[in-house]
Order: sequence, then structure tokens, then C-alpha cells
Amino acid sequence: MFVGDVGRPDLLEEAAGEAGSREESARALCQSIQKFGELDDFLEVLPGHGAGSSCGKAIGSIPFSTVGYEKRSNPSVSTALNGDEASFVDEILAGQPAPPMYFARMKNTNRDGVPLYSELPQVSLMQSEELPEALTAELENRPVILDTRSDRTDFAAHHLIGSIYAPFGALFSEAAGSYLNPDHSLFLLLESKDQLEDCVRQLVRIGLDKIKGAALASEALKYPGCNPLIQQIPTVSIQSLPPEEGKVLDVRSSDEYAKAHVPGAINVPHTRIVADAGQLPDKETPLSVHCGSGMTASLACAALARMGYQVTLADGLFSGWKEQAGKIATE
Repeated sequence: MFVGDVGRPDLLEEAAGEAGSREESARALCQSIQKFGELDDFLEVLPGHGAGSSCGKAIGSIPFSTVGYEKRSNPSVSTALNGDEASFVDEILAGQPAPPMYFARMKNTNRDGVPLYSELPQVSLMQSEELPEALTAELENRPVILDTRSDRTDFAAHHLIGSIYAPFGALFSEAAGSYLNPDHSLFLLLESKDQLEDCVRQLVRIGLDKIKGAALASEALKYPGCNPLIQQIPTVSIQSLPPEEGKVLDVRSSDEYAKAHVPGAINVPHTRIVADAGQLPDKETPLSVHCGSGMTASLACAALARMGYQVTLADGLFSGWKEQAGKIATE
């Protein structure tokens, strides 16, 4: 039970590949909510996930709720308590965000447990003169750099080759968990030293614990040895995006794509760029990448560039493209 939402019954099928489990799990969830409905209204609800989590599609941003409030205001709870199981199943399975790649590991992790830590891994924040040779080594020989800067324009303009863009905040774990796996060694580029412990904690929680070091982005990107490795992602306005068959990549959700999209665009949600790479064109095909606002397209562009694709970020609001184009393509 979340604030304004309930858990996802589709993940065993969508993330872990257990075919046919979605509807059965949704019906079980509906029955579980009947028991929730029997609880006293004054009982507090302390959700395990908050706004921005991929474990729901409409989780509220307040940190707690009550049973009574959820009975009155949570749409899924209302539908289940009204006894309309068929409508509940349809509604709860529709519009769920594509799960990040690390969700596929969650089933086994939840069953078997995770390695126990007496404390968080100790990660050093290095000064510019202390930056390891690994930071400037060839791509295949150095840790994956997680660039946590908040300004996507700044990242697109200059970053180290092969960096994954994982802005500190709500999208950090989603980006890291979508594009990386537990075998990757990591190096953090931070905007502030105060972010270090929180980033390490979030990474450990999704099974990414090979963190080799960290540095302030403002210092690392000025490090003389890094100059040859600085690259940029070409950027254009989404309003100038032409419909090119097979050359436009839409990284929004499948539901958003179905409602309106650029004619000829390919749809792979940004959280599935690595897991579903087989749906992408060959790496010789240049891709113009867009989303609804420019943020998740920025994440996807960094991951695609690391994978060897030629990408251009189509930045801006998708609504701006629709207005400019003067038409909406639907299926």
C-alpha cells in the first residue's frame, strides 16, 4: 500500500519473465485490498516507496497516510473495495512504467536475501591531483563513470566519454539500475561532497556495490589528463525534429507513445534501452532521441552513446513538437 497507489502485480511477468502471472497477481492484489478495507481508518500507512519510484505509476509525494485517507482517495483501493475485480485488473495493469533492468534481479534477491554489510562501503572523495589513472584509461579498462550533475544541458555539453548520466535525486537509482549491472565497477562524479553517502547507499540497495571512488565533477572535468576524453551529445530542439522512419527514438512509456508520437518513431522506454537493445536499429543508424521533457532522453542518450550509437538529443517538451507539427499521429 502506497500513498495514492498500490503495488505492481505485473513485475513477475514484465521483469522476471514469468508468463501469465500478471492477471493472477492482480486478482490476488484485489482480494488483499478487501482485507485492507477492514482496517480502522485511523491506522497510519507508512509506505515503502515514494514519488518517482518505478514500483507504482501514481505514488504520492507525502511520506505517510492513513487507512481512511487511502480508502477515500486512492483510485485502486476504491475500485477494489467497490467489488469490481475486472475493472481493477484492467486499471492496475494499464499504464505501468517499463521496469528498470535491475527489477529482473529483484525476485531472486527477495527470495535469497542480499549480502549483509556491517557498514556502507567506504568510498573516498578524491582531490583533482589524486584522480586515479583508471579515470583516464581506455573505456574498457576504467570504471563506469556515473555523472550525477543536475543540469542535463551541462552534461550534454561536456562529459567524460562513456559516462552514464544519473542525476542526483529521484532519477539516480532508476538510471543506474537501468543501464548497469552488478559486475560493473563504478566511479562517481558529484556536484557536492554531501551527496556521496546517499549515492553509495542507493547504489548498494540495488546491488551495485563495486564503487571504486568519487570526485567533484567541477574538479574532475578540469583535470588536464581528462581533456582528451571530454565529449558532448549534439542537441537540437524537439520542435525541429523531422519524422524520419527508423531514425527517431521515443523513450517515453508505451502508453504515452500510443497516444501520440512522431511518425515512424521507434519506441523503447528509457529504462529498457539496455535490456531491450535488440529492438534498436544497427549502430550505424544515427538516432534522434526524445521523451516528454528532455530529461529521460538525456539519460538514454548517455547510455546509447556508451553502447556505441550515434545519438542526437531532441530536447524540449513533446507538446512543443505536436504544436509545431500541427498534427498528432496515433495508432
